[in-house]
Amino acid sequence: MAANLAWRRPKRRAATEAYLEAEDSLALWLRECCESGGVFDDWVGSTELLQSRKQWAEAAGENPGSLKSLIESLQARGFEPKRKAGDRGFAGG
Repeated sequence: MAANLAWRRPKRRAATEAYLEAEDSLALWLRECCESGGVFDDWVGSTELLQSRKQWAEAAGENPGSLKSLIESLQARGFEPKRKAGDRGFAGG
């Protein structure tokens, strides 16, 4: 029985990770609507990011959240905020 349980754990862990990733709407939005990594010189304002997020969320039946929550979520994922002409946003990443 112990061998059987040991065999199931990696499968269950992989299934759990896949489920959580599928439920992570921010990760889905980033993957589908944003470009990051590599060399990007483009800067996108926070308001424009929120507008994109809202359009995606409405189409996906998700809650887009607030601008504050979007900024905090992006920062938690390692994106660094940048200012341009006094406006807040993010550079390519």
